Amino acid sequence: MKHFSSLLVTIISIQILYSQSLNTLKLKYTVTQKKFNINEEGQSRLIAKQERLGFYFKVGSQYFFYSTPFDTTSIVNQEVVGNNRASVSFLKDSLQQVQYRNTDSMFNLVMIQRSGQQRVNRFDLVKGEQKWEIKPETKKVGTFQCQKAVWIDDGFLVAEIWFAPDVPVYFGLQNYNEVPGMIVEATQFYPHIEYKLIEYVADAEVKDDEIFPAYLRVSPNYMSRENYEQNLKRLRTLRKTQGRIN
Repeated sequence: MKHFSSLLVTIISIQILYSQSLNTLKLKYTVTQKKFNINEEGQSRLIAKQERLGFYFKVGSQYFFYSTPFDTTSIVNQEVVGNNRASVSFLKDSLQQVQYRNTDSMFNLVMIQRSGQQRVNRFDLVKGEQKWEIKPETKKVGTFQCQKAVWIDDGFLVAEIWFAPDVPVYFGLQNYNEVPGMIVEATQFYPHIEYKLIEYVADAEVKDDEIFPAYLRVSPNYMSRENYEQNLKRLRTLRKTQGRIN
């Protein structure tokens, strides 16, 4: 009975926290993409990295995230480690990881840039599609008390995050949906991208063009659920061959 009471209090606390969700929020992250190579001994070695800044905006049920290199004309902060001269490349476009979500209408917009041209894809959001497993580990990052969570898909560890449960933001960063709180640190394992929160502004003034930029106000290419599942299947195959196995 005592256990049930504790569980009930926890559920009520979560509901109260959710009802008090921040209406507007601005966050800034460092975004580090790393590329690795496997040597003759089968060991993974870092061969290059690119530093970017990530920008996150929340207004009500709208969420928007994108990242951009420090220098939009060339790869920045690329480091070749040791004597490894393997050929590596990064996207050089000024905008990357562009994701807009509307949880009232349950849809997602993604901007794709290929050969200098932009295209906006739209697909439906499905509740419960991402399964986040909350771990017992905790740590303090800056002023935030954080807890660890992992996202496992088809047996693979997709991402590991440290989140602040006291800041009830349930959609964050690139394609992370229904996360258990504001993401303070995150590691995505394929492709390998690390995120660290560096600026936090609650109840911020967010302009219309910040939350929904003009380049997203176009007629999108609608991706059916069938096409979405096909793309997800291809991604799972890539994870199996190049990603990190849980």
